[in-house]
Amino acid sequence: MTMKQYLISSARTAAGSVFTGLAPWSVLVAVVQARIDASHMIDGAKKALFYGKRKPIFHDLVTDIMKEDGAILEYPEGIEPDLIHAALGVDSESTELLEVLQTYLETGVIDREKFMDEAGDLQWYLAMLYRKIGTTFEEVGERNIAKLMVRYPNKFDAELATTHRDDAKERVVFQ
Repeated sequence: MTMKQYLISSARTAAGSVFTGLAPWSVLVAVVQARIDASHMIDGAKKALFYGKRKPIFHDLVTDIMKEDGAILEYPEGIEPDLIHAALGVDSESTELLEVLQTYLETGVIDREKFMDEAGDLQWYLAMLYRKIGTTFEEVGERNIAKLMVRYPNKFDAELATTHRDDAKERVVFQ
């Protein structure tokens, strides 16, 4: 499956609407901000581990943990650094994408270039992950669409999204 085919196939299961009564605008804005704030710790860990940079918010946490509990300084044998780097990178880049969304929510202006920039950074970290687990964008895309076909046989359905999830059937797609 090419990425272009994935874009077309994935549209079938996009919600396409929002239920504003369950998540008012101000709640969405607050949740986005809270997620951005929380992710600064993850970004600090990534920058410390992989770039040798110190961010005060993360350094303060490290200092507090070492004072309270002591810290395990050595990583367990066999831990794959690129898996950690990829997961932390996806999180921090997702947050940067949320920051672009936050600007959009505030201004109503879609910054296509910035959205594309952050999406590209996400792809870079996903590529690192895929290399380490021995897969490709195409394989992941094919499996994801197959899983969604199991979950939503016809098209996206809000009722199915909240009440129908057969993890065993969906998991078969990944075996």
